[in-house]
Amino acid sequence: MALPESRPQLARGVGALRVLHVVLGALVLSTPARWGRADAQQQHAGEQGVQQHTPANTPGSVSPQPWSSIPQQQNPQHQGGVQQPQREVQRWYLDNSELESFLRGYVDRCSHMARLYSIGRSVLGVPLWVLLITLNPGDKRPRFTFKYIGGVHGDEPLGRQLLLYLADWLCANYPAHPAAREIVEGMELHVLPAMNPDGFALHTRENANRIDLNRAFPDPWFPAMNAAEAGRQAEVRAVMRWTQRHHFSASASLHGGALVASYAWDGTKDKGTHYAASPDDATFRLMASTYASSHPTMGLSRDFPGGITNGASWYPLYGGMQDWNYVVAHCMEITLELHIAKWPAPILLPQLWEEHRPAMLALLTTTAKMGVQGTVLSAATSAPLPAAIIVHGIEYNVVASKRFGDFYRLLPPGNYTVTVCHPAHINHTTNVTVLPNQPTLLRILLRPTFPPSNSAPSIFQTRSAPRSPHPLGLSAWLPWHWGSRVGADGGEGGVRRRGRQAGGAGPAEDPSLVLPARQQAAAAAAAAAGVLSSEEVMWAVGMGSSAALAAAVLAVLLLAALLMMVGQRRRRLMYLHRGVPLRVLSKV
Repeated sequence: MALPESRPQLARGVGALRVLHVVLGALVLSTPARWGRADAQQQHAGEQGVQQHTPANTPGSVSPQPWSSIPQQQNPQHQGGVQQPQREVQRWYLDNSELESFLRGYVDRCSHMARLYSIGRSVLGVPLWVLLITLNPGDKRPRFTFKYIGGVHGDEPLGRQLLLYLADWLCANYPAHPAAREIVEGMELHVLPAMNPDGFALHTRENANRIDLNRAFPDPWFPAMNAAEAGRQAEVRAVMRWTQRHHFSASASLHGGALVASYAWDGTKDKGTHYAASPDDATFRLMASTYASSHPTMGLSRDFPGGITNGASWYPLYGGMQDWNYVVAHCMEITLELHIAKWPAPILLPQLWEEHRPAMLALLTTTAKMGVQGTVLSAATSAPLPAAIIVHGIEYNVVASKRFGDFYRLLPPGNYTVTVCHPAHINHTTNVTVLPNQPTLLRILLRPTFPPSNSAPSIFQTRSAPRSPHPLGLSAWLPWHWGSRVGADGGEGGVRRRGRQAGGAGPAEDPSLVLPARQQAAAAAAAAAGVLSSEEVMWAVGMGSSAALAAAVLAVLLLAALLMMVGQRRRRLMYLHRGVPLRVLSKV
């Protein structure tokens, strides 16, 4: 995108900076990862010495952690025995052992908001560490969950280093800084700094088996690539299991070699290089634009208008992690290319951190407040329900969590009609308005049906029997097929139609989505009286004839049991009056 004529000096400055970064990046590509480390150690040895720290759970291990003289904002409120975090930015890339030492030390220093866990090991046995950042990480409660993944390619280490800076900044600035407080208290942030530690150690793009990890995931366009999980790379298997085990709503993977934010789709069915819009294209564009516009130069790109690009229109790839997250894990992921050099010079790290810090924070705080959020509960038992959240007009669904029934449907500002479906429960439809930087909160109570109806979407049915052709011509495991409406060929989609079409023409209205006139009147009266909330009104009125029948059967059974107890007591009294011994009465 060309810059306005009123800013020629800015354009020339950006061009000169781009050339400088390319030259410096090219110099470091032929040098080890520790390039520049010895000079920094010598510089700080005379000033403050080399600080050593023994992490928890690793007795006897020490790790030198020299730091530069660039200070970060201090946290004046962390007292009471909590050790202050490191307040300075490193000037080199940490190797794998130093990375682990940093993470263990971070958890020691910031235990009130951090927990460290491993999701598996690389091909060469290096642990894949994940840092969980949230207030009181041991507490289990519904929270928006985001993941940052760095180091997918071993020769693109900037992402892993920026994620360490981000973690350290959050601990140092919580709770004084509003953004740090919003992230730590309002969400769960999972940080995987190094997905490919073997590639980093070997200075190669691929892992130790010479496999590109961003081409090794199941692919939605070519099912022939979707072999069994056991045949995949160790790092890919670990990330797949980790992603499906957690209820991630959004994600970003960090790369290098360009300066742009890329979004789905990454591939096309015809393998052509052209724009391939996903069902949530508007949402992905908003996520990518949020990052690009918060970066000082990414949004001014001449090559990518607005600093964003559709992956397939840039260059198509297959087996990528981004599309797999969206299709299988119900997680909306974008790809962030952080710098035009794959391996920027270590001297640039502090500057690059200052450039990307506002964007990394903005992506977290914006996505956490984007779209519709809430919980789905059973009106009968208040139990959480893993219901499907269907937005009319968007052929893609998300599913509420099993543990809490919470859901986070990312949507750009606008007006939407949302249907919530679950087996053995009556569908619930509501109209919502999504505002910028403000989530629309819902609390959905689904009425059970007796017996269970077939109104639930096919996301809960057998995946091997598609009911209508998929829009991409793929197998039925794609989520927007599971919850799709009636297809163009008349086949059933996810929400089954239970009414007849009037006059035999035009689509019939789903009776499960509309209350009878009697219930609508009762709902209106309850709403006017303020007895129920707007989301509970539609489902708290009347359980229907099937519920009344079940109540009648239960009453008959209770009455029969009561009569049996009364009869037995009368017999005992009669025998006692006739002088029957107690040992005999005990058998009556």
